Amino acid sequence: MHGAGMTKRAIIVGSVAAALAAGAAGAGASSGAGTYPYQLLIAGKSAKTPAPGTEGGESPELRALRQMDMELFPPGGTKCEEDPTLLGGEFLVESGPDDLFDVIGSTPPASPETPVPLLSTDLSWLEGLVMPDLPVRWDDRVIVYLDRFRNDGKWRSFIRSWMSRSERYGPEIRRVLADQGLPEDLQYVAMIESGYNPTAMSGAGAVGLWQFMQGTGAEYGLPQTDWVDQRRNPELSTVAAARYLADLKAKLGTWDLALAAYNMGFGALIAAEKKYNTNDYWKLAHYEAALPWGTANYVPKIIAAAIVGRNREVFGMGDIKFDPTVKYDIAVVTKSCMLGKVAKASGAKAEEVIRLNPEILKGVVPPDMLPYPVRIPEGKGPAFEKAWPEIAAKIDAFKPYEVKFGDTLTRIAKEHGTTVGELAKTNDIEKKDKLFAGEILLVPSAPPSQIDAQEAAVVAVPAVQFVYPGKRRIFYQIIDGDSLSVIGAFFDVGIQDLAAWNALDPEAAVYPGMWLQIFVPEDLDLADAVVLEEDGVKVLEVGSEEFYEWQAARAGLVRIRYVVEEGDKLGTIAKKFGVEVSSILRINQFDASAPLTAGQEIILYVEPKSGENPSSEEEEPAQ
Repeated sequence: MHGAGMTKRAIIVGSVAAALAAGAAGAGASSGAGTYPYQLLIAGKSAKTPAPGTEGGESPELRALRQMDMELFPPGGTKCEEDPTLLGGEFLVESGPDDLFDVIGSTPPASPETPVPLLSTDLSWLEGLVMPDLPVRWDDRVIVYLDRFRNDGKWRSFIRSWMSRSERYGPEIRRVLADQGLPEDLQYVAMIESGYNPTAMSGAGAVGLWQFMQGTGAEYGLPQTDWVDQRRNPELSTVAAARYLADLKAKLGTWDLALAAYNMGFGALIAAEKKYNTNDYWKLAHYEAALPWGTANYVPKIIAAAIVGRNREVFGMGDIKFDPTVKYDIAVVTKSCMLGKVAKASGAKAEEVIRLNPEILKGVVPPDMLPYPVRIPEGKGPAFEKAWPEIAAKIDAFKPYEVKFGDTLTRIAKEHGTTVGELAKTNDIEKKDKLFAGEILLVPSAPPSQIDAQEAAVVAVPAVQFVYPGKRRIFYQIIDGDSLSVIGAFFDVGIQDLAAWNALDPEAAVYPGMWLQIFVPEDLDLADAVVLEEDGVKVLEVGSEEFYEWQAARAGLVRIRYVVEEGDKLGTIAKKFGVEVSSILRINQFDASAPLTAGQEIILYVEPKSGENPSSEEEEPAQ
């Protein structure tokens, strides 16, 4: 039936034997887990909330399948009758197609008013089908799916595409299911859940081949940290899915109900059974508001996919070409580093190693799960074992650093006692490259011997008081590539608010080096952003004396007020203080032709030694 053999056993290289032995002794691994170095090496790690941005919108494959379901069974479009049958009869039997034909032999075809008519009323092709090892209930939706998979080009192309991917992880999935004593055709749960895509994400936040939600994944041994999301690990997630499905079957009694609970949740299914006083999934699927729309389609779709998998020739897929089975060696990496370093040690391309390790979120071997088993291309294990010690010795000097919102190479280099040039060289980037929040850089692992104490940043703000109970003021310095919309989106504040707080024109551009004051909730965690709190900032109100004096001091000048005396002219004043006439005009914003009057006060920015206001013409001007 299947187009590829069992997955080759991974080669364990390096010092993994000792690590596995230690893990086996203390991890309490479940049955069958001994063949999984991943599970042993990370046993006991606590699950944490995924890093921001690791979740995402619905994947294209899942969206396409949902849209096709909408075409066939639009929500609210099914009659709320007990066991309505598209073929005009009651044939909800759990045996083979011969019994089906006994029932429908004298049954008229579907009427034109049927909500979902079959594309062909000739169902003779159902006879002689090989049945899957999941129980088959000949519900109308099962037959509609089979009809579309066989007779509708769009649907046939869709399932053909997914079926062609089934051998990427199929041998491993079937091995796990067999180890757990479960039906082999539960492999099609992964097909319907994700299209065999380990990075698939649903709109609800389910992730991976088996579409685990965050909590259930953690419960079944799939840690989610800032560095990894093991729901995306094909091997570990398959073990977790097998355990979860077995638990649901043990609790609920039938595979129909177990699959429904896998989709909608155990508690919600029990509530539906109590509400409608039945434990028959197929009854519930046709009652009003008993099951979610997706769950009513979910179980029939899996059964239909399993039937197609057992009868590919009948569905025009006898010539299907399967994608190659994913095969790999395992490199036990003892130090946190970029996956590119592991690739270099194994003589592989970085993109190959990244693709083989979809659970590693940031391209960095997780520093909190060392040693970590990294998958590398098959046959590369010996090369890694030979080259790794030398590469690992050089990695000692570095550690991974996660770029924050607002970070620059200059700031990172200063914080870690290095230079922009060294950072760029170490990370194979250009000095001018833009950094992105969440990106990983390697920085010196040892703290710098001495970091110069930094003076508090001086931030100029409008002379307006803003008071927001329950909020605190933070300060953010704009970097290259920022805009008010980008900044507002990150801090979850409006562009108009940013403009009002900082006396800005929301339509105009902002530039690197400018500061923003932003008001955020008191308890907002900003560990992933470069911001300053009130105690790290000297705040000056724009237009205040202190502000002007500070600006002058920045330029190495002194700001003075000069009282014009009788007979003073711009030229003589400029000469006295060693400044340009144009400077006096610009600072005081008046025209050269404007007369000066005795007692008039003008502002001058002068060299520090010229900071006196002469009381008479006889005094020498300050030098």
